[in-house]
Amino acid sequence: MVQGVGSGLAVVQRAAGANMSVDVGAGLALIQFTTTLLSPNETVKSWLNSDAVINVSVPAADLTNPRKDRIVAKFDTSVDPNTAASNIVSIELVQGTPAGSPSLPALPANGIHLKTVNVAAGATSITNANLADTPDYVTLDTAVLADVVRHVELASTATGKGASLIGVEDAVGNYTATNLEAVLAEISVNIAAGNVLFGDGSDGALNVTSGTTTIDATGAVDGVLIKQYTSFNVSVGATLAFSNVPSGGLTFVVLSQGNYTMAGALSLGSCGAVGVSGSTISKTSNGLLSSNANTGTDSNLRIGQTRKGGAGNAGATTSGGSTVNAAATGGGGAANSVNDGTVSLAATAGTASAAAATAGAALTMALLRALANGFNLSLAPGASGGTGGVAIAIDNYSSGTFTATSGASGRGGGSCLVMCGGDYSMTGTVNTSGAASVAASTSNGSATNYALAAGGSAGGAAGSFLACVRGSIVSNSGTYTVTAGSGDSGSTLGSGTHNKSATSSGNSADGVALVVHVAL
Repeated sequence: MVQGVGSGLAVVQRAAGANMSVDVGAGLALIQFTTTLLSPNETVKSWLNSDAVINVSVPAADLTNPRKDRIVAKFDTSVDPNTAASNIVSIELVQGTPAGSPSLPALPANGIHLKTVNVAAGATSITNANLADTPDYVTLDTAVLADVVRHVELASTATGKGASLIGVEDAVGNYTATNLEAVLAEISVNIAAGNVLFGDGSDGALNVTSGTTTIDATGAVDGVLIKQYTSFNVSVGATLAFSNVPSGGLTFVVLSQGNYTMAGALSLGSCGAVGVSGSTISKTSNGLLSSNANTGTDSNLRIGQTRKGGAGNAGATTSGGSTVNAAATGGGGAANSVNDGTVSLAATAGTASAAAATAGAALTMALLRALANGFNLSLAPGASGGTGGVAIAIDNYSSGTFTATSGASGRGGGSCLVMCGGDYSMTGTVNTSGAASVAASTSNGSATNYALAAGGSAGGAAGSFLACVRGSIVSNSGTYTVTAGSGDSGSTLGSGTHNKSATSSGNSADGVALVVHVAL
């Protein structure tokens, strides 16, 4: 029982006048019981909360011998609980056996002892003098009570309570406040000023008026390079490009407090995940040789979904005596970052990737995912495609070298996210395209029967471009190039009695360009 809650389930003589019954006061108790409803012999604890006085009858006394009864609280595991669960807990009397020296009856299963009732021989009423022993109580110490008080104060909306009591640790010095309430106030001011969504302007104004300005992407974190400008301008004839792009690709995030003007060129083509080498095999004798190829490279920030193209496969066999066979499958196409968020984007050997999103619903999903993930995680760069398999089969070799080579796959395109706090104008060009793959090749020596096959390798998937504009969209008449790199159709050679086949690569996915006005 918990002392201090109600009367603590105190058992006393009947308040309306002593008779053969007792009153059990309100209170709270924790009952341990064993049940097989959850799992065999599962022991759990449950609270019994009694908020009113319960009168419990005491059976008639024996005329010759005294008797000891128990008042107990118990949990009944044999019944299904009703809506209020009021039928599974009870306070009741367990009757003992009359004797010259009576003993207490056994405590029922899943019960706790509240009081001993000493029933004298021939008794007609029960008074407090007939009630013996005191149950075990649990009390809360002052430290626990202090914690309870603190929790109540934290939940309070009164001045000086709640969030004003929660201290903050700010090792990097983003805030001057020392408690949560004041920090929230600072954040509110920063949001109103555009300092959160549109940056703090710490990188100054970007103003590229001529030639090519190259941004070093060495400092990109997980493939994301964030620049916080007061304004952004690339003039007609000028180009903004990137160096030291991560192998997993680059997502360029522009946070501009003021206007964003692109009259020149933003060059993120081939800034996605790197392409992979193809396979080369050579043979200078009779026999069979084949090699499967390489999967592409996944882009950074792939959000749990595989986007790289699958590897092509190959095989070389003989049949019908001198007939030689060589077959090779092209590499799988790579995917980009924009999709409906529900399907795997893995591209198997020789198949196209999941198509780039082009419908309004998919574009909206891309934007929502960007908003929900700090305005960058949804906009991954394009992945690279898979390469084709290679195979050689030779019968009756004479001389020379037979070679089959699948080309390297194309690199994906980089992506860009723009958060513009001012006006947006795009009359220039933006390029987030993937690169084309290298063509497969085959070359032969001299043999009566031979077959060579090299599957086509896939191009790189394009990156995407997303701009969220708080000001006006002054112009959006420029050109967004968001196309995947082209794949290869493969190469074959053969002579004599032979079969040869090589399939093209799967198509990689195009990207998406989206400019939206947001009320932030």
